[in-house]
Amino acid sequence: MTDILNRGALVDDLKLATEYAARVGLLQDEKLLERLQRAEQDLQGGDTGVHQLAVALNDVVRCIAPITLADLRFGRDPLSSRNQRKARMQQLWLTLLALFTLGLVGYFMQSLRIEQDAIKTLVQIQELNPQQKLTALRRLAQFEHPLEQPSAAQEMYHQRAHELKQINSRLLLSYNGALAAAMTPLFPTPRFLLEKYLGFAPDLRAEAVAADPVPEPPARGGADPGEGLCAEEGGGVKLPAAAARYPAWMRSIVGDNLSEFCFQLKVLAPDGDGALLNDALAPLAFLPEIRHKIALRLEWFLPFFYGVLGSVIFALRNVSSVRTPSVDSLPVLMRIALGGVAGIVIGWFGTMAVPGDAGERSLSIPLALAFLTGYGIELLFSVLDKLILGVSAVSWGKKA
Repeated sequence: MTDILNRGALVDDLKLATEYAARVGLLQDEKLLERLQRAEQDLQGGDTGVHQLAVALNDVVRCIAPITLADLRFGRDPLSSRNQRKARMQQLWLTLLALFTLGLVGYFMQSLRIEQDAIKTLVQIQELNPQQKLTALRRLAQFEHPLEQPSAAQEMYHQRAHELKQINSRLLLSYNGALAAAMTPLFPTPRFLLEKYLGFAPDLRAEAVAADPVPEPPARGGADPGEGLCAEEGGGVKLPAAAARYPAWMRSIVGDNLSEFCFQLKVLAPDGDGALLNDALAPLAFLPEIRHKIALRLEWFLPFFYGVLGSVIFALRNVSSVRTPSVDSLPVLMRIALGGVAGIVIGWFGTMAVPGDAGERSLSIPLALAFLTGYGIELLFSVLDKLILGVSAVSWGKKA
């Protein structure tokens, strides 16, 4: 064994490992201390002591894990002054990165809640079919004459009119929520943060109208948009002058649409303080954009940031511990990036398992798994390696 093992290298490795173990308080096993003492006596007595050196070195290496001899040899000793200074710098930027990532997670979760609430409200209003109910109420009032005498039609008219006014109020209230969801940027810009959290509130409606004009409801006491259009002519609504050149069937359609317009303008909101249902349905145009942002947040950004957050916290614990080897900043960044990628993969499985718009309960499990995967990414890689080795062994067995 003396010819195989280099006695001088064993002695140097044993000194290096024993010094580190003693400085961090790991030499507490009595049997290990006895082996080290016997190895020291053999060295002092001039004996080669290769067997005792090898046994003692193996015991000390197991004792200092996860630090290895390679870490101590190649300058990754966490107790050295240079590595301590480097660790303090890493602790600083990792702490800032953790806070920044946590802020992004909070922003994305809050934005997601706003967008999901807007989607839920708009979908509920869309399912009420307000335009069809408006048409049915107008035809009831126009052809059944429910108010001429007390009847079941009169009760039905009042009930439907009250329901339609409630829908109109919900549409008006939902506009701000839909607009806020549509105007919330995917990433928080400095201007948005200043306006959102420092009191510089933007005029979201003005910005939305500038980007994509939406008809404004008639203001109280202002000009009546139905003036000149809702006059009576021949038992119906007066048509525009240009309609005289239309075919008869087209004039009837234009008259029907004008009757509906005048009915909601003059009957449902006679004071001019309500929005037309046609105009109030404009927030439904925000649905595709809001859904697209929700999909991006759920499938990509939130799992990525949760994975990054788990990796950053793992790196912070390692950097601040004298029981883990000191590493350069580049491997730390690589591990953080791998944690983010692993979080995205976990997020894909979570979003595929929950079809449609995910709720808070369904979100908690995949995002928690993304965080845990980022924190313990070695476990994920070990499982993947075992899976690949198992598949490879089966395939090689079949070929043989």
